[in-house]
Amino acid sequence: MLGYILSRAVGLYSLIILLWVITSWFPQLRRHEIVRAVGRICEPPLGVARRIIPNTGSIDLSPMLVIVLLQVLAGALLRLPF
Repeated sequence: MLGYILSRAVGLYSLIILLWVITSWFPQLRRHEIVRAVGRICEPPLGVARRIIPNTGSIDLSPMLVIVLLQVLAGALLRLPF
């Protein structure tokens, strides 16, 4: 049960990161306080991923890496015995 709840929380965080990526397509949205709060939640792991993935110049691949790792974590959490 706990593994399921944690897995769902990780899935929700993945969706939040996806929303953050979508807001990057609309720069005027980044001025809103709620969107800035989402950025404060999302940027720490994305910053780490940006240091790992080389800069391609036009496309930021860090959200993809973070979301894939979060999905692996969510799957592992579902397999926990508690």
